[in-house]
Amino acid sequence: MQLKKLTIHNIASIEDATIDFSGMELGKAPIFLICGETGAGKTTILDSICLALYGETPRMTSVSKEELELMEPSDSRTERYYSNDNSQLLHRGAGEGFSKLLFMGNDDKDYEAVWEVHRAHNKAHKRLLRPTRLLCAVDGSYSENRIAEIKAKVIELTGLEYDQFCRTVMLAQGEFTKFLKSNKAEKSEILEKLTGTEIYSKLGIRIAEKYNKVKGDWQQLKEEIERVSLLTDDELEAKRNRQEEISRLVKEKTEARLGIIDKLTWLTTASKNEDIRKSVAANITLLEESMESESYRNDRILVRDYEVSGEGRAALANFKKNEEEMKVRQESLPFLQKDVEQASMLEKEATEKCRGLEQDVASIEEAIDKIDVDKLTKDYHALTDRDKMLADLLTQTEKLRGDEKALSILEGQNKELTARREENIKKAEALREPVATADKELSEWTEKLSKAEMSVSDMVKDLRSRLKKGEHCPVCGALVDKEITDEYFESLLTPLRDSKKRAEIMYLTLKSNEEAAEKLVMSDEKMIKRVQGKIKNASDALEVTRNKTAQMIKKVGLDSLSEEEIETACSKEREDLSIQIEILKEKQKLVENLQKDLRKLRKKLKDANAAAEKVKETAANVRLKLKETDGEIKALNTTHERLWEDMRVFFINNPEVTMARLTKLATYNQSEIQSLKERLDSVEDKLKLEKGKMEAILTQISAHEQVRPDFEENETK
Repeated sequence: MQLKKLTIHNIASIEDATIDFSGMELGKAPIFLICGETGAGKTTILDSICLALYGETPRMTSVSKEELELMEPSDSRTERYYSNDNSQLLHRGAGEGFSKLLFMGNDDKDYEAVWEVHRAHNKAHKRLLRPTRLLCAVDGSYSENRIAEIKAKVIELTGLEYDQFCRTVMLAQGEFTKFLKSNKAEKSEILEKLTGTEIYSKLGIRIAEKYNKVKGDWQQLKEEIERVSLLTDDELEAKRNRQEEISRLVKEKTEARLGIIDKLTWLTTASKNEDIRKSVAANITLLEESMESESYRNDRILVRDYEVSGEGRAALANFKKNEEEMKVRQESLPFLQKDVEQASMLEKEATEKCRGLEQDVASIEEAIDKIDVDKLTKDYHALTDRDKMLADLLTQTEKLRGDEKALSILEGQNKELTARREENIKKAEALREPVATADKELSEWTEKLSKAEMSVSDMVKDLRSRLKKGEHCPVCGALVDKEITDEYFESLLTPLRDSKKRAEIMYLTLKSNEEAAEKLVMSDEKMIKRVQGKIKNASDALEVTRNKTAQMIKKVGLDSLSEEEIETACSKEREDLSIQIEILKEKQKLVENLQKDLRKLRKKLKDANAAAEKVKETAANVRLKLKETDGEIKALNTTHERLWEDMRVFFINNPEVTMARLTKLATYNQSEIQSLKERLDSVEDKLKLEKGKMEAILTQISAHEQVRPDFEENETK
């Protein structure tokens, strides 16, 4: 397996990234390092590879399974999500994401594995949907989207299961110790798959099995050898004598057996030769009887007559064919004569129809010529153009009133905003003196509080705490008539602080009102500026509209009338124009109908002329066909007499062939006669072959008698 290209979109901390492992930099490097600060996305790259291949990641496998609350309520029991779902790796705030890995499998083919997750409708605030997977070969030979099949195929292509992949190829943070602590068998299996040396383990197992099998066979042979006991000399001599006796008996029996086999072979051959002789003799008898039969002789005569009657059969066939053609021509004469009469009548009707249509066309052309179509069209365009100009003028006057109204509204808004701004300016100016007074009062109370706080400072408190009742205060000169405590000093400051607080609230309130009034003034000034800009634009537009309206009034010749008179004059003139236009439309419609009828009649006339030409052509063809048929009948009569003379000469030269026989022979074809001749020749060839076989078998029987064995009495039975 070899990684080639990884594409990441909205997975964990990576929004979009593409890593080309086979590019110019990484493709040449024997090793490379993924480094970066915490949260840069190093683990996300490895997670994306795992997701594309296996649909799982070590990051989520180690998270405890806790059910999560859905972003949208659902009644489906299957829509339950947990904290360790891989779909939780979707980038925060994204509606969809995927991991796409291009890699070369163990079969040396390129594959693309895709893991993809969406939220409903691809909206970031919608619920998560189940992830989907896809595995396909780049050359199009494989494609699968079922998870179970993809899992098996990835294991086949990589040679590693998910757990093995995580313990070797992709070790998650803190997981390397698990590989080190794996038992010997697990480490061996993983390392063999990584290095491709599992074949040596298989060879070792097969060698061990072969060794155990050979060792077992050797042990069995050893046990059998140990069970064998050796003979004594006397027992060995007795067995040798017995062996010689048996050998002598076997030799005698073998010689006797060979003699019997020779006799049996001779008798078998003699019986077989006799059977062959009888079979050949029977075949010869059947073939001779077949050749002497009446059907055989008739077939021979048929073949002979067919071979000598070739010219006669050809002459007879031509004679009959000529006779049939003459009959067909003679029978077609009445029909051809009838066709000529009918064609002549159709030709006359077509000519009359064309003349009638020509008269109708001339009549309509005359009616159209009486109407001045060009003047009619020119008048119609002049009236419609005048009507459009009047309609445009009415529309323009409406626009002029609209522009004037819009300008008036804007001027009213400007007036209202100006008045409101003056009022807000007065409010702001009215608040300036109270704000200054409140500010001055706040400063006074602040100063008083500051002095009071100084007077009750820690030093003063310490000095006064030493005074006795009846003594005078060295600071203020007052008589101390009671004991002074800290609470007493604080009680002196409380009224001052309350007064300062009230002064501060009053100042802030007035200041806030003053600032609000100033903001309103600024807002009004901005709105006045915008409205004045709109007024300028509206004034410019109104001026353009007035100029255009004046030009249009002058163009239609109503510049001497007032605005109200212009609208009335336009409306009245348009009513008159409407009546005149309708009259011209009726005339145009009449002309169009006449032209339409003229086109139809011209098409009918053209079709009628074409049809008349076809009728004339058909009539000419029918007349020509009748003339040709008369000539053909005369030619066939001449041929008929010549063929009859040829047949008469054939019968003179072949008196054994009659007309009836020749007619019968004509019913056969060459292949039938050839097949019959081959069958007859085959019988003769078979008879010759069987006679040759008879001579050969008789010779073989005579030679077999010369080597007859000496039989005992009754051995031949």
